[in-house]
Amino acid sequence: MKILFICPYTPFPLTDGGKTRVFNIIKRLSLKHDISLICYIKSEKDRAGIPELSKYCEKVIPVLRRPAWSPVNLMITLFTRYPFSYVVNGFSKAMEKFILQELEAEKYDLIHVENYFMSHPVIRALKRHELRIPKLLAVQNIECLVYERYSNVEWNIIKKILLFIDARKTKKIERGSWGYYDLCIFASAIDMGHFKRYYPYTKSAVIGNGVDVDFYKPSGVSADECSMAFLGNFRYIANVDAINYFMRDIMPLVVKKNANARLCIIGNDPLNKVSKLRSSSISVTGYVGDVREELKRAQVFIAPIRIGSGTKLKILEAMAMGMPVVGTTVAFEGLDVKDGTDAFIEDDPKRFAGRVVDLLADPSLRRKIGTNARRVVESKYDWNNIVIKLNEYYNELICRT
Repeated sequence: MKILFICPYTPFPLTDGGKTRVFNIIKRLSLKHDISLICYIKSEKDRAGIPELSKYCEKVIPVLRRPAWSPVNLMITLFTRYPFSYVVNGFSKAMEKFILQELEAEKYDLIHVENYFMSHPVIRALKRHELRIPKLLAVQNIECLVYERYSNVEWNIIKKILLFIDARKTKKIERGSWGYYDLCIFASAIDMGHFKRYYPYTKSAVIGNGVDVDFYKPSGVSADECSMAFLGNFRYIANVDAINYFMRDIMPLVVKKNANARLCIIGNDPLNKVSKLRSSSISVTGYVGDVREELKRAQVFIAPIRIGSGTKLKILEAMAMGMPVVGTTVAFEGLDVKDGTDAFIEDDPKRFAGRVVDLLADPSLRRKIGTNARRVVESKYDWNNIVIKLNEYYNELICRT
């Protein structure tokens, strides 16, 4: 079938979980379908990813997005009912024009839209297009939950109020957009449960996150002693909050029990709030082309995440490499993982630190948890199986619309 895939970012290089998910889905869908991708580029450097995407897409149509913090975006956000993320990604005449041009030039069997805030140009283009086309919305995170959780942990009262207001706006617009689609897919059953409370009779499904189990696998290399790793894109506030929370509330407790403990912070765009953490025992790598090289040096993977929804690809990647993971309840949301067997799930800072200390001191415990983690990923989170399931929903959607 011919699929028009609409995305709010260029899904290569793989600098964050969202890009990794979209790229792996497109790569595997392309084995059976013709895919045309329309995606935003935030700056001209994003064009560097287009040649790789062109290996799997019949067309890649980049649309230059207005800068997020432009005066236009700020004015619309302040004086309308629309939340910031919806304004930044949705209010684009150029995106609407390219979508309409594709619908008029080609006969598509299905439209796949990533993230609710791309709905505005999609809806406007389809209103001008006469033919009925099945529409699928992929929800990686429930955005209003992200803002609500961020507001709950934010100490600055001004930021807290602004986040609360934006969360209220997001909740209304996000839920309204869900009802426009013929099928909504979610990264976790928890997120789909939120959807079902508002649209109990609208078709929905869980298409979880996955991992390339052939690419991410145990390295067989001895890790550095007393070493931990954290991985994340630091343009996403959830990762900035997570690592600062760990350094403030958990790392001192780890060091108290193990003075040799070291942490490697891996990820794209470690701006000042993260780069300032660098010390003799804390390394900050910035973007690395192959995160496996950094992960294999660590004995323990940490995921002290307090903000977000959906499922976290970084955890699946670490588990696929046979690394024991210590994370919060939010970090493991949507993953079928047994606490104490496949990983350790702790929200209390003292207990979190205690699990890390135990793993650093006990090679047999690390092997046991890491082996179980790899087994879980192989059986439940292989991208190949996940995309097979998605393809089944595609076929079902086309047959009933």
